[in-house]
Amino acid sequence: MAVYPKVLSLIPEMNGCAMWRTVWPAEMLQQQGYFAAWDWSHNDSVVDVIHLFDIICYPRQAWTDMEAAQKFIDNAHRFGKVIITEIDDDVYEWREQQKSHAELGIDKQQATIEENRASLLMMDGATVSTHRLKSVIQSFAPDDFPVEVVANYIDLDWWRMMTHGWDRQVDGLTIGWAGGDRYEEEFRVLGEAWRRIARTYPNVLFVIQGHQPRHLVEAVPEDRLIPIDWLPITGGPDKPPYCVGLLNIDIMCCTVEQTMFNACKTPIKAYEATASGAAVVGTQWLYGQAIDNGKNGLIANTVDEWEQALSYLIDNPKKRAKFQRKMMKKIQSQYSLRVNAWNWSEAWRRIYAQAVPRIKNRVLIPGIDS
Repeated sequence: MAVYPKVLSLIPEMNGCAMWRTVWPAEMLQQQGYFAAWDWSHNDSVVDVIHLFDIICYPRQAWTDMEAAQKFIDNAHRFGKVIITEIDDDVYEWREQQKSHAELGIDKQQATIEENRASLLMMDGATVSTHRLKSVIQSFAPDDFPVEVVANYIDLDWWRMMTHGWDRQVDGLTIGWAGGDRYEEEFRVLGEAWRRIARTYPNVLFVIQGHQPRHLVEAVPEDRLIPIDWLPITGGPDKPPYCVGLLNIDIMCCTVEQTMFNACKTPIKAYEATASGAAVVGTQWLYGQAIDNGKNGLIANTVDEWEQALSYLIDNPKKRAKFQRKMMKKIQSQYSLRVNAWNWSEAWRRIYAQAVPRIKNRVLIPGIDS
C-alpha cells in the first residue's frame, strides 16, 4: 500500500499561479483525505508546524543568497525534510521571450537564467506543469534529479462558488481577451481580425480584461470597447474576483505567438473562459491541446482564419452554446481538479522516493522510508 508524504507548500503572495499550482491542489487534497497544506512563506508561525511535514515546497523559488540557501537546505535535510520547488514557466532557457520585471514596471529583483538554474539544482526535486518544461530542466539537471509533471487542473467548484451571485455587467454580444502584459507582436494578427469584425458587425462589443494591448485597443471603436481592470484572483474590498470579469465575454480569443516560452505553458485561459460560459477560439500553438476544432471550439492562426471563426460564432449562437457545452464536458472529465487532484500526491510520492537516497545525514521517517 502506498504511503504518501505530507506536503506543505509556502507561497509569498496570492496570484493566479499560486492559486492554480498551490492553493487549489492543497485544499482539494485535504477534502479527499490527503495530508497537504499551504501557508504564507512570511508567516513566522509556520516553524511551529513544519515538523509535521515530510516535504516543504517553495513554488517558483529563486534564491538570492546561495550560501545561506544551501545552509538552510542542509539543515532541513538533517531534520528529515525534503525541499522541492514547483515551476510553471520556463525561466531556465527562454525567459527573454517573456517581458522582464523592468519592462513590466515591477520594482523587484529578477533572477537570471543562471540563478534560476542554480536555485533549482539546490532543491531535492520539482513538479512542473508540462512535459516540455520537464525536458528543459532535464537538459541541464543531473540524471537522478526528480522532475514530475502535474498538469494544470481547474477547480470548478471554486469557480462556481466565486461567480455565484454576480451578474454580468455588459449587455450585448461580446468578443474578448483576458491576460497579462506581453509583447505587442503577440496581438498583431488578432488585432487585424478584430478590426475587420468591428466593421462587419456594428453591434458587437469588445471586452479586454487585464492588460490592454495596443493592437486590440486601436482595432475597435472606442465606444464599443469595454476595458476591465486586472482583477485580483480572489477579489478585494472594492473589486470582484478575476473570474467574475470573464462572465462578460461570449467569445473568448485565446492567442499566443509560436515561441519556445509559450510551448511550456498550458491552455488554462480556455478552461477559465469555458467555466465562465464563453465559446473559445484559439491558436493551434498551445490551445490546440484543448480545442477539438469544429467540435468544442475553433482553431485560428491567420487573420483570415480568425475573421472566419469569429464571424461563424457571431452568426451561429446555437453553435456557440454547443461548443461551450462540449468543452465543458471535456474539462469536467479531463481537466477538473476534483477528478485529477490525486496526481499531485502521486508526483510528490515519486519525488520523495527518488530524493531520499540523494540526501546525506537524513533522519529516517518510519513508514515512508521503509
